[in-house]
Amino acid sequence: MGISYSVHDRFFKETLSHAEVARDFLINYLPEMVLKHLDLTSLKISKDSFVKEGEEHYSDLLYQVNLSEGQKGYVYFLFEHKSYPDLYVCFQLLRYMIEIWELHRRQHPEEEKLPLI
Repeated sequence: MGISYSVHDRFFKETLSHAEVARDFLINYLPEMVLKHLDLTSLKISKDSFVKEGEEHYSDLLYQVNLSEGQKGYVYFLFEHKSYPDLYVCFQLLRYMIEIWELHRRQHPEEEKLPLI
């Protein structure tokens, strides 16, 4: 990983690993129609990364949050260090979502539904 990516990755993780900073970020950048469904007082870090070693242009964090309807959900931050749009990033996001659901299923085998991500 190049020095600029590693510095940015470390800054990102150090900053957004604090729930109050992540909460402020979500309040400022998510649309109200999404925010109204999240209980941001319940926001807590769940896992620090799903990005694999070779994917050096990404950094990520996973937060667990209760939904306003009482269900559990996740907020997944994925920051991309590219200077151009990646048309296929949706496939990478889908892989991460599957990993999150698999982790949730292992940690909560009694639950019959998968949470919203």
